Amino acid sequence: MAMVKTQLVIEGKNNSKRAFEEVSQQIDSIDKKLSAVGKTLATAFSVSQLAGAIRAIAASADNINLMTARLRLATESQEEFNAAQTELRRIATATASPLSSLVTLYGRISRPLKEVGRSQRDILRITEAVAKSFQISGATAQEAENGVIQFAQALGAGALRGDEFNSVAEQAPRLMQ
Repeated sequence: MAMVKTQLVIEGKNNSKRAFEEVSQQIDSIDKKLSAVGKTLATAFSVSQLAGAIRAIAASADNINLMTARLRLATESQEEFNAAQTELRRIATATASPLSSLVTLYGRISRPLKEVGRSQRDILRITEAVAKSFQISGATAQEAENGVIQFAQALGAGALRGDEFNSVAEQAPRLMQ
């Protein structure tokens, strides 16, 4: 940090005006330097915010692409994909559940349920019932997401054991009933 030293010498003639002008110039110089530093910091902060926003947008785009890919794998036609996408969004909104976890659940239960003759409508009703059971149990959005993923893993494995059982039992006792 710059240090300003000012010496005022009075020698029988009035040089105070010149001395005050020098002080004023030094203060102006310091002010300009501080202003430049402030602008540099503001620019750096703005660049940092912009980079963070770009990373968040990229992460969201990746998440959307992943959900779309999972849903495409779980559906057999564009019509079925559109219907599943519309219904899963509705269920997510109605139950305050994360859409990504519902897409994961739908993707994991659709193939085995289709193999035993269940329709897309049945799969969507089961997905909604699971989401509602977490909502009724009072699970937070994060707990519901974790529980839905654990439940989907259990269904994919064909059994509700260990960690999956504990997670679902804690976060959705209504589903366990």
